[in-house]
Amino acid sequence: MTTYNAPYDPTAGTLDLIDYTGAYVEGEWQTDTDGNRLLVINPANTRFVRQIEAEIVGETDSAWHHGVVGFASPNQPRTGNALYHGTSSGTVALADAPGVETPYNGESRVFINLGNASGNYVIHSVTAANDGETVPFTDLAGQFVVRDGNRLVQNIAELSATITMADGRSYRGVFHGINGGIFGPNAEEVGAGYQFGNGDMRINGAFVAQR
Repeated sequence: MTTYNAPYDPTAGTLDLIDYTGAYVEGEWQTDTDGNRLLVINPANTRFVRQIEAEIVGETDSAWHHGVVGFASPNQPRTGNALYHGTSSGTVALADAPGVETPYNGESRVFINLGNASGNYVIHSVTAANDGETVPFTDLAGQFVVRDGNRLVQNIAELSATITMADGRSYRGVFHGINGGIFGPNAEEVGAGYQFGNGDMRINGAFVAQR
């Protein structure tokens, strides 16, 4: 993964540690209080939010975790709509290949209705991060609600995520989760970690996007 050196401005607001409890050092592995190795990356060249890759100690079903860290928006607008575009990365594991995870990259599109505090995201144009590998899905779409002014969380509806497979099949998942936020002094950016699972696969990724 390429790391960019975009400005990271502490005056933007409060540092929001979503799925992260360690020192912020971009592009270097650090160790959190649980002994996990964390890497902060910025493939989207964002200013106020970063992606995190974490190698989880003692995890058996998924060795990697993806999330975000950034400076949360202190004054989230309450009217209008916002559309964000950015990137996403993560890993996908198949049930018939335990212990094998395929890293992927993709593009992210996030829409937020600021008036009713709800929105949706789409991870699209998914390709394998490593040459010679394939990814079994091309698109993943999910919904969320905005709580406490700047937090993106899972929708109340359990089946709120839809996945499109590489062979064209499309269906809803049996498990979906999202945890993230709105970042920057004027809600310039969004970012979140997300999970998706069914009987065939498990996806663990993160996205960041800018207005």
